Amino acid sequence: QYSGAWFRIAHLGPLVDYLPVNATAALLKLTPNGENLDMVEYYESNGTCYGPIFGSWLKQVNGYVKRVNIGGSIFEILDDL
Repeated sequence: QYSGAWFRIAHLGPLVDYLPVNATAALLKLTPNGENLDMVEYYESNGTCYGPIFGSWLKQVNGYVKRVNIGGSIFEILDDL
């Protein structure tokens, strides 16, 4: 159960990013789903809010794999927690 603590959710930037280069902010909502986390993300670019983007964080041995479905393509990003 969530205790209200803050967590570092990204150790290294991804090699491939699904957000535009000019994105200035992003807001994530992570909801526990067993060992994994369901994700909803919004981002801001040029003063306009975009989203939602849906995805999940899949539990791995040394962290999570962030899986995002964008326009029918699935991006997977390893985040070492």
